[in-house]
Amino acid sequence: RSITILTVKGDAGLGKSRLVYEFEGWLDAFPTFFYLLKGRADEESINLPYSLLRDMFSERFQIMDSDTQSQAREKIVQGVSALTGEDNEEQAAFIGQLLGFDFSESPYLRGILSDAKQIHTRAFAHIAHFFEQLTKTAPAVVLMDDIHWADNGSLEMLSHLATLEADLPLFILC
Repeated sequence: RSITILTVKGDAGLGKSRLVYEFEGWLDAFPTFFYLLKGRADEESINLPYSLLRDMFSERFQIMDSDTQSQAREKIVQGVSALTGEDNEEQAAFIGQLLGFDFSESPYLRGILSDAKQIHTRAFAHIAHFFEQLTKTAPAVVLMDDIHWADNGSLEMLSHLATLEADLPLFILC
């Protein structure tokens, strides 16, 4: 029961994505329940802050590009609540704002919208807490594909998770 991050490195075309795909297939046959979160980076997203994390949460909460900001906000709030078992609008607001969804009307953000550092720090703490809550009921597996295209903010968050002094059943494959 600990946080494990494994990074697979290799030349283009070597089969890293295929390895992730095969690992996911192996997980599907696994008899134990676990949470699965997946994200993928691409060349266009490398300069978009937190785009890899946004992809992961969007995939898990079924947020579509065609969703309105209101629909996206609702999906984040409902998704966080459903996965953590707690009604935590503050957590959802900070995570959503960091990922580029408009939570500016949230009472938890109104006074600090101009303070990007505070939003960043508190959002990182909320994401860490999200994984702490999530893994109370079952282990979690995070698959991050094409991480060589990942933005710096997402990589910083993954590093933050790796340094948590928490004993969580969390496995992150990059």
